[in-house]
Amino acid sequence: VVALGPAALVTEQYVAAMKMKTKERTPQALPPQMTHSGTMLRLNENRFGSQEMQITAVHLQDANQIAVTELAAGEPLTVEIACQAAAGSAPPIVGVTVSTPDGTIVYDTSTETANLGWPESGGQSQIRLHLARLDLQPGQYFVDVGLYQIDWSYAYDYHWHVYSLLLTGSPGGKGVLNPPHTWEYLSGTGSL
Repeated sequence: VVALGPAALVTEQYVAAMKMKTKERTPQALPPQMTHSGTMLRLNENRFGSQEMQITAVHLQDANQIAVTELAAGEPLTVEIACQAAAGSAPPIVGVTVSTPDGTIVYDTSTETANLGWPESGGQSQIRLHLARLDLQPGQYFVDVGLYQIDWSYAYDYHWHVYSLLLTGSPGGKGVLNPPHTWEYLSGTGSL
C-alpha cells in the first residue's frame, strides 16, 4: 500500500491491508491448541497468521518470574514469548499490545520500535519484554502478542485476547493511566 493523506487515514489503510493479507495467509486446517493458561487457540477466532513461524508459549510473569494472571497495578510485568521458526527464516518483528476487553489499546510496542534485532534464524527461540511498571487503572486487560513479517505486511502468528491479566488496586481517577502520585496542599494567605 502506498498512500498520501492525513496520517490517521494512511495508518488505517496500512492496518487494513495487513489484516487482509494476514487473513488470506491464515491456513484453515490447523487444529485448535490449548495454551498454558487454559485458553483454546482457534484459527480465525483468536489466532491469525500464516503460521510460517509460530508462537509456542506465552507467559505473563511478575517481578520474581512467576507466572501470573493477576497483578497489582504499578508492579513490573514480564511477557515471555517462545517461538518456533523454520531454519533460514527471515527474522520477525515481535509485537506486544495491552488492551481493554472492548479492544481499546492502552500500550503497544515492538522489537522494531526498540531497534532490537533477532539474534538467530530458525529453530526455537524465546524473547522477553520487561515492563518496569504497569501503571494502569485496576481492571481486566488482555496482553496480545504477534510475530510479523519484517515489513509488517502480514502476521506470521498473532494471538488476540488470549492472555488475560487482572490488575488490582485502588483506582487513581478517570482514564486508563494510574501513575504513582501524591497531592500536596501548600497553605498560604492568597486565594486560588
